[in-house]
Amino acid sequence: MAKEVVKQVIDVERQAEEIVRQAQQKANEILKDAKEKADAIIKEANLKGSQIYKEIIENFEKEGQKEAQPIYDEANKKVDDIKNIGQEKIEQAIKMVIERVVNSHGDS
Repeated sequence: MAKEVVKQVIDVERQAEEIVRQAQQKANEILKDAKEKADAIIKEANLKGSQIYKEIIENFEKEGQKEAQPIYDEANKKVDDIKNIGQEKIEQAIKMVIERVVNSHGDS
């Protein structure tokens, strides 16, 4: 009978060891799955963060262009005005030279 009891104790210990081993294996699987899910969440968050960052930069660029366009247009207008003034002066100078040439030959 003592052998029976010892045998039952040994069997129960083996069953307990198997239960502990299975529990450890299950815990390791749960941890592995949790880590994979956490990594996927972090990766997705990084992607979303990058997308949001890109959208913010694009919005600022658009706003900057909207603000800069009138300044750019005004600068181009001033450049054109300066070019036109220069062209007018050249035309006046040509007319003066022609008048002098004509007048000087007309007096001859």
